[in-house]
Amino acid sequence: MKNRIKVVQGLVKKDRLDAFLVFSTINIRYLTGFEGTAGLLLALRDKAILFVDSRYTLKAKKEARGVRIVTVSTGWLGLTNYFDALASHTGLRMGFEEEHLNYKSFRKLSLLLPGVRLCPYTGVIEKQRACKDKKEIAIIRKSIAITEKALVSVSHFIKPGISEKEIADRLEQCLRKQGARGSSFRTIVATPQNASSPHSEPGTKTIPSRGLVLVDIGCDYQGYSSDMTRLFLLNKMKPFEKKIVQIVAESKRKAIGAIREGRSAKDIDSIGRGAIEKAGFGKYFGHGLGHGIGLSVHEEPVISKGSETILKEGMVVTIEPGIYLPGRFGVRLEDVVLVTKKRGVKLTTLPDILKILD
Repeated sequence: MKNRIKVVQGLVKKDRLDAFLVFSTINIRYLTGFEGTAGLLLALRDKAILFVDSRYTLKAKKEARGVRIVTVSTGWLGLTNYFDALASHTGLRMGFEEEHLNYKSFRKLSLLLPGVRLCPYTGVIEKQRACKDKKEIAIIRKSIAITEKALVSVSHFIKPGISEKEIADRLEQCLRKQGARGSSFRTIVATPQNASSPHSEPGTKTIPSRGLVLVDIGCDYQGYSSDMTRLFLLNKMKPFEKKIVQIVAESKRKAIGAIREGRSAKDIDSIGRGAIEKAGFGKYFGHGLGHGIGLSVHEEPVISKGSETILKEGMVVTIEPGIYLPGRFGVRLEDVVLVTKKRGVKLTTLPDILKILD
């Protein structure tokens, strides 16, 4: 943790700042190990101070590393008291996370610290988080393993007449039984017609006697997320359904095969998207090809048309092409991939189609 803070302190020195303010609780956790839902981290050139309120003093002392803990008097709302605690740090040039500070709070901070020059930065810690160390990769692997076990254990429960919501609830229970804190996002279970919407909400729609049921699921294990999408097949696929599944699977295969350090995220998106466009279904694939995963289920890097990111060893990304045919059905297949110097290593192990009911 101390080394992670040193990276931020290196930026402070490099850009001739006096300090850097970290508002994101996820970024604070990444830098210090503190998992509270409120706090403020001040990284100075030679030390770091974590400001918490009395609810989190003991927790911070137990979890945080490489920082001095300072307790401030504050209620449930706002950052004002945290800002008051900064009042002694006058005349400083401070960097701050502009994407994690709303305008109202920025005005308060500016009024309370009139002698401080505030310098906005974007994505400083997020870019640092994008490359995972060995411990983080091991935790993500475990998060994926829990998710896969949940899918397998619930497979017998997926049958005609059961609702999407019943299946989603059962899956989330299984995640917790396997040791997860819970799901990393609301589990998606979508019958064929509902799957034509990429982020369908599980509802009362029941599983039909035939067709493809889409399940998008992930869990939170020790703060790290997993995210994968699989299909359940009830009886046999029709030729057209099989064609769509094959196109999406080929898109995923080509994209994963192209992943390695030094490739641009934009190129990976183009390769996966190109396979779908070549087959004539490009207009039915509207979202990005994938995203980074770690402490957040969606984080750097973004695998999309507009991404300028160059892939680096240690990045962990999803590859999730899809084809969504309005009013008919939708297919999405999603794997988690580790970027290495020479190739992409698929961390998910289950087959694309998990179950066939005769």
